[in-house]
Amino acid sequence: MNQKKVYDALADDGSLSLQAVADHTGLSIGGVKKICSKLQDYGILERSGSKRDGIWITK
Repeated sequence: MNQKKVYDALADDGSLSLQAVADHTGLSIGGVKKICSKLQDYGILERSGSKRDGIWITK
């Protein structure tokens, strides 16, 4: 359920920071980081560019 919230937020706007995703979903920043890591492991989320100026790509 939380993974879907994070995925949907990043699918809507891939330029969101993890803090913005946390604010949008009501989750903690640590939780969002863990979920993003898992989604990357699953191959459905990818980070393109730098930490500061990059974007999230959903598949």
